[in-house]
Amino acid sequence: MPSLIMTRYDHLRKEASDLKPGKTDKASETWRAAFETAFTAYVKNYFSNGVTSIYGNSGSDGTITVITCTESHQFNAKNFW
Repeated sequence: MPSLIMTRYDHLRKEASDLKPGKTDKASETWRAAFETAFTAYVKNYFSNGVTSIYGNSGSDGTITVITCTESHQFNAKNFW
């Protein structure tokens, strides 16, 4: 599956726009996909409003780095003080 890079996000409407194709790092993709499966299930189980994104990269020395970003909150634009 080709990756997409989001360049704009409207937080009030929860809409992404200006998506552009990105590059998939084939060396780290197996690890990234495994983390994505595990973290998606975890976030769905423990955070009702949570989302997660997983990024993978491989270095020139063969090391693989996987970064996970998880966020959960419930925002109500009319609820402020």
